Amino acid sequence: MEEKNINTQPALSADASVNPNAVNPASVASMQQQAAARTSSVSDFPLADSAVNADADTAAESAGAGVKVDGNINEFLPLEEKIVAMFRTIYDPEIPVNIYDLGMVYRIDVKEGVVDVQMTLTAPNCPAADFIVEDVRQKLESIAEVKAVNIDLVFDPAWDQSMMSDEAKLELGFM
Repeated sequence: MEEKNINTQPALSADASVNPNAVNPASVASMQQQAAARTSSVSDFPLADSAVNADADTAAESAGAGVKVDGNINEFLPLEEKIVAMFRTIYDPEIPVNIYDLGMVYRIDVKEGVVDVQMTLTAPNCPAADFIVEDVRQKLESIAEVKAVNIDLVFDPAWDQSMMSDEAKLELGFM
């Protein structure tokens, strides 16, 4: 029986030098074909059924969460990820970073559709406190699976800049 060499790499001659930065054109073409096979156009998906689902879809997509399948990200995205995605759409009016990445959300507990949130503000005397808390409540209640939202506003531990994500620190020029 004859053995066949199935190596797709071209053979190097004895005097050929190896360039570690060289790119194999056959590999690049193969990767491009695989990527094209996995990529779909937005127009390939039908629109979400309701405005609530569309809002949660938008929040999840902007936060980079989930995979959109059949146009409805809500069916395939766990509730906790939807909640985090929604938090990433809520901003302190005085700071251009969302409250989740600022580190203002200390705890999220979900049980049978009831969301318990423990969060803080950047300062106890924050003039936007009522606005932020109400924004959290309204946006979380807009998620279809959420039945109720309980918000516990705490100031221990006090918020400080070390609680921010690296993305928030970069956005605010702290890195």
